[in-house]
Amino acid sequence: MGILESLESSGFAVWVRESPSLLAYQLYITLHTIGLAMVVGVSSAFSFRILGVASDMPLAPMERYLRFMWLGFWINALSGVVLFVLEPFKFLTLPVFYIKMLAVAVAVIAVRKIAAQVLRGPAAVRGFEPAAAKTLAVVVMASWAVAIVAGRVGAYSTYIQLQATAAAIVTGVILAIGWAVLGRRVGLAEPKAGSARSIA
Repeated sequence: MGILESLESSGFAVWVRESPSLLAYQLYITLHTIGLAMVVGVSSAFSFRILGVASDMPLAPMERYLRFMWLGFWINALSGVVLFVLEPFKFLTLPVFYIKMLAVAVAVIAVRKIAAQVLRGPAAVRGFEPAAAKTLAVVVMASWAVAIVAGRVGAYSTYIQLQATAAAIVTGVILAIGWAVLGRRVGLAEPKAGSARSIA
C-alpha cells in the first residue's frame, strides 16, 4: 500500500491529475482512447471476417495489421498505467475494474490464438477448423464489449457499474448462443467432422 500511496502522491501523478495542460490528463486519456480504438478495431475486423463478413476478402493477408493492433495495445496499456496511478485505491475498490481486466485478458488470449492458428503458422497452411475459429471470434467480440462497458461505467455508482457490466456479459452470452443456434439452423457453422478446410 505504501508504494501505491507514493505513486498517487508523486509529483508526476499530481501534475497529470491537476494540471490544465493538454499534455497532462487530457493527453493520457486521449492516448488511452486511441490505443483502444486501434486494438479493438483491428481485432474486430479479424473477427467479423472470420464470422463471414466480406467473405470474398482473403483473411491471411490481414496478418500485416497485427503490428498496428499490438502498437495500439501497448499505447493503451502504458496510458492505462498512468491513469491507474492517478487514483489506484479507487480502481482497486471497483468490482468492474477486475471485470474489465479479466475481459481484456480473455480478449488478448483469443486474439493471440487467432493470430497463431488462423492467420499464420502450420494451421493456416493446412486449414483451420472454421467452427473453432468462429468461436474465438465471438469470444473476442464479447470480451471487448464487456471490457469497454466495464471501463466506461467506472465513473458511476457501484450499483450502476454492476448492473451495466452484468448486462454486457449477458448480452455477450446471448449473442454467442444465438450465433451457435443460427449457425446450425441455416448452415453457417461448418460440419465438425472431416471439414477442416481453410477459411483464409
